[in-house]
Amino acid sequence: MANWVDMVSLLVTVSVFGGIIYVVLLVVQSISQGVESAKEGLKSKGVHITDKGVAVKTSKRFDREDYVDATQRGIVKAMGRIILPQRRRSK
Repeated sequence: MANWVDMVSLLVTVSVFGGIIYVVLLVVQSISQGVESAKEGLKSKGVHITDKGVAVKTSKRFDREDYVDATQRGIVKAMGRIILPQRRRSK
């Protein structure tokens, strides 16, 4: 038969585990709220995040020519940054 020490030990053990579970639930809820507020902040800037992916809202439409021009400008800039520092070192 259980005496009062066993009952107090059981109560303390259950309380400790209950407290741990409560803290874990609070942390999960806090992280979930942080993620939701980050999603809302991005949504106000035009970035929509869902479980299927990300959609970015733009203010204008681009055609293939615009994408090719932007890509070529990026490549030329990158090549310029790679080649010019080497020329400066060799002088």
